[in-house]
Amino acid sequence: MLVSLRRAIRRREIWVEGGNTWRHPDQDLPADFEANRDVLDTDTRLDLTAA
Repeated sequence: MLVSLRRAIRRREIWVEGGNTWRHPDQDLPADFEANRDVLDTDTRLDLTAA
């Protein structure tokens, strides 16, 4: 059971409330993510045409 819990936390299927490392994935995004998404995608060299 603990192994399953560990795997779920690492895959971010569940998160630790109040935690820093294993927090909710949406809290990891910059506050201005949507406004600067094109700049951030360019910085990470992501293929914007990939589906």
